[in-house]
Amino acid sequence: MKKVFSHPALGILLALLFYTFVFIIYTYPLVNVFSTHVSGYEGGDSAQYLWNIFIFRDNLVHQQPLFYTNYICYPLGTDLLLHTYTPIVNVFALLFKNPYVAVNVMTYLQFVLSGIGAYLLSKKLTQHITWSLFTGFMFAFGSYKMANYATHLNLILTAPIPFYILCFINTFRFSETSRLPVLYSIPYLLLSIVLLICSFFSDYYITYYILLFSGLYLCFPYLQQWFYSLSVKIRWITVVVFFLLSHIIINQLMLFNVDCNSVFWWQPDFLSFFIPSFFSNFFNTRSYYTLYSGPGAKAEVVIFMGWFFSLLVFYNIFLFFKHKKKALLPKHPQFEFYVFASLVFVMMTTPEAKLFDEGYFYLPSGFVHFIPFINNIRIPGRCVLMVSLFLPMVVAFLWIHYKSILPKSLYTVIPFLCLAVSFFEFLPMPYAMLNRSKQQPVNEWLQQKPGKVMMTLPLFVLDGMKVVGVPQKEQLMDQMVHQKKILGGYVSRLKEDVFSQYESDSLCRCIFYLEAHPEASLHALDKKYVTIFLNRFNLDLIHIPAVYEKSNVHLFIKNNFAPYILFKDSLNGDTVYGIHHL
Repeated sequence: MKKVFSHPALGILLALLFYTFVFIIYTYPLVNVFSTHVSGYEGGDSAQYLWNIFIFRDNLVHQQPLFYTNYICYPLGTDLLLHTYTPIVNVFALLFKNPYVAVNVMTYLQFVLSGIGAYLLSKKLTQHITWSLFTGFMFAFGSYKMANYATHLNLILTAPIPFYILCFINTFRFSETSRLPVLYSIPYLLLSIVLLICSFFSDYYITYYILLFSGLYLCFPYLQQWFYSLSVKIRWITVVVFFLLSHIIINQLMLFNVDCNSVFWWQPDFLSFFIPSFFSNFFNTRSYYTLYSGPGAKAEVVIFMGWFFSLLVFYNIFLFFKHKKKALLPKHPQFEFYVFASLVFVMMTTPEAKLFDEGYFYLPSGFVHFIPFINNIRIPGRCVLMVSLFLPMVVAFLWIHYKSILPKSLYTVIPFLCLAVSFFEFLPMPYAMLNRSKQQPVNEWLQQKPGKVMMTLPLFVLDGMKVVGVPQKEQLMDQMVHQKKILGGYVSRLKEDVFSQYESDSLCRCIFYLEAHPEASLHALDKKYVTIFLNRFNLDLIHIPAVYEKSNVHLFIKNNFAPYILFKDSLNGDTVYGIHHL
């Protein structure tokens, strides 16, 4: 195999074919509904990525600011700077008429290019095709990625990472005569900047990981030089003191309620490294994620690295200590850094040593979560993405180095076995597929109704930190068809004044209450409150879905708006009221 695929282009072709095969199997049944559905489920975040394309394209066509919309949360609207707007997907989608095809093609490219990039990075270090294919597989299709595929498209946009690293490590050189890194290649520097920009327009988590890698890489030679200048005894004392002081200081910060954005609540349990995903097709681990998941969002605590691979990690450690005199570690420009990076990102993934949901010890990586603005990167489990890139390369490099002390058959078969076993360990269940075809006739019918502004039930205001009302994120997909501006809505981050425009309104508060308490009933409000509402929101239409037809909230709306109703129409159980402007 090594001889057949010795030419770089043939190796990349092999990686392309292999990762395409994995994509088709792992994302099933996407291949059957590629042009009509996206992976996701009702109540998940998949709807927002289709809606992003709609808003971006509409703003572009009408020459409106690209990072603002009043299609939701009308009339104030919201900026989209801190929203998971995925601009790179939106720009790519301009090549397609069908947003479903655009999202699915981008998803395919991101999975496959992530794998190829990691393959090339590992190949540079190990010169071993099978281990490099495994590294690309772990990075592109690990359990963390597949758990988030069902709802977080932004976390799948990882292709810039390995290509950035490939460029960045060729950009600088380190010299004993210079205190600072020396610029070695301007073309690689420019490519690094381009890839950094691509990551910025993909997802801020991806950008954060790239910047963190860059800082670690530039500092490592000097940190390494200082560390090795100490005696062995002083090194151990320094490490122990550093970890103890970190725990004590972070513990005091927690006691004084210094804001960390709940990061230690979001973080996964250490056992999660060894617990298969709740999406697994072979393992039933739902009880574990119910008991020890920390947050309710199960996808955020999936950091499974595979039992076979984990066993191999420990076996390599055993070989290192058993044969450290016989098989000294070779000097390689990147290897020691990748070991260091693996350890750092493992600590970033679990900033508190936690077992069975009980925290025991704060790790130094916890400090970053007390830094304002940076603590918006509040889900540490996502750092496992970087562990899945660096750790396989470390294991592969060590395994190749131990060739002389391993039985030939074991040395040869383990890389293939690791790839094959991990394929089944990470294999997810068939995904739910999302579209709104059943709602299509009603949305087209609403599109024909006069007016630009509509309130639809349930009325809600939602972002990643706060919820008012009963959320229904699929309203974003409906809006792509009916194209009415709506009251309320959902984006990743909303300013407080967006919430307050609804929370301060008496009629809105009543609607929120009746949605949350369907058995309750309220009398009609004084006319002045309805007048305030209509003057504030300039409402043209009220849409009552069939499920709310006989609800108390519908009765409340009819009683309050009866004097202002211009017309009433129905289709498939849905009702729409035309509202008279004051």
